[in-house]
This record gives sequence, C-alpha cells and structure tokens, in this order.
Amino acid sequence: MKTFDARTLAHDTLEYIRIQAVTAVQNGKYRIREVAKIFGVHRASVYRWLKLFRKHGMDALKEKPVLGRKPALDDRQQKILTLWLAILTPLDFGFESILWTIEIIK
Repeated sequence: MKTFDARTLAHDTLEYIRIQAVTAVQNGKYRIREVAKIFGVHRASVYRWLKLFRKHGMDALKEKPVLGRKPALDDRQQKILTLWLAILTPLDFGFESILWTIEIIK
C-alpha cells in the first residue's frame, strides 16, 4: 500500500487517524509498521504521534485551530470560481492569454 499526502485530508479526519493509530499500538494489537500500512502513512509519522502521546497525552493528537488570514472568498464563491476556471479561459474575458494567472483572476 502506498502512502498518501495527508495534507489533502480534512483536519478532523487526520485527528481520527492519529488517535486510532496510537490506540492500536498502545493496546498492543498492532505493531507500528502494521499501523502505518493500514492507515497508509509513513511509519515515522506513527512514531511521531506516539512520542507526542507519551509526552502530552491524547490531547496532543487532537485537531488544532488553523491560524492565518480568513479566505477572501466564501465557500460558495470558491466553488463558482473553480467552476469558471475549469470551463472558461482568459480568452473568454478578452485577455490575450489562454493561461490563467493570478493577475487575470484578480
């Protein structure tokens, strides 16, 4: 089984994976290598989660608030923009390029 880029998963999903993985190892049901394979993550991630758990408890594995600026567009606007970018080109708006750039999108 290949590993995947966990950054593509929702934060609550990642929290669930971390807690389940650590619980499986702590209960003695699975070894770290097996847990990594089951969840499709690198075994170094499982080691890191175990270290966090042993040092700070289960709360260390929980989802943390995401810091940073709020998006300029709400969810509805982002979906509409994504749709436009998929089906239209800058030529449709009078630009000379067929490639989307951040300046054209602005």
